Amino acid sequence: MIAPVIFILLICALLYKNDDKYNMLVILIVLNAIMYLFQCLMHTYFENGIVFKYLSYQPNIYRWFEKPWSFITYSFLHGDNGHLVGNMLILVVYFDSLKNVCNKVMWKIYLTSVVFGVILATFIGSLYSIYFPYIETSYYVIGASVGVVGITSFALFNFPDYKIEISIFKTKVKYLSVFLIVTYILYITFHVSMIGNIAHMGGFLTAWYFSITNRDSFKLKKATY
Repeated sequence: MIAPVIFILLICALLYKNDDKYNMLVILIVLNAIMYLFQCLMHTYFENGIVFKYLSYQPNIYRWFEKPWSFITYSFLHGDNGHLVGNMLILVVYFDSLKNVCNKVMWKIYLTSVVFGVILATFIGSLYSIYFPYIETSYYVIGASVGVVGITSFALFNFPDYKIEISIFKTKVKYLSVFLIVTYILYITFHVSMIGNIAHMGGFLTAWYFSITNRDSFKLKKATY
């Protein structure tokens, strides 16, 4: 429980010391780490699942009025250590690679993906429940991966040939983005019901929308980078 939180906070300390362009990213990661620690403590000493009950998103329109905050708070909850660390590391890699190109836009994409992804999942899930009542749609949605899919898709659409360096590992945005998107889809297909896949599709569509509506400004930045 403590190890991944310490690991993430160390990354934040290095980022904050390195460049003030990371400030918003550091805040996001610290909030995720604190929430995960709180989540684990609550599960240890209180009723199991109480945090998910009040802070996770449930793909049900009637729940919108009961828990309006859950459109955002669900993205700060994670299922296990790997879920948390994996999402945070991917954010660090992409923000580090593109921070000089579109730092502010990436934040808009992340937050819009988080909200739009679950709204899309709710509407499509409601239709599925009408025509396919045997499909389960009444579970909790958690994790930052909808926002992460939005970021990776946006990078793929606009900066496919940018280089990404992770220690001694070097690749291009297009290869890493395709790998991550396919991995997310496969994982959710075999581990979660279709609602998770639809939410991730919302992140993909958000990235596509931002790409086509801001394409000229991104071309200018590519030329001046």
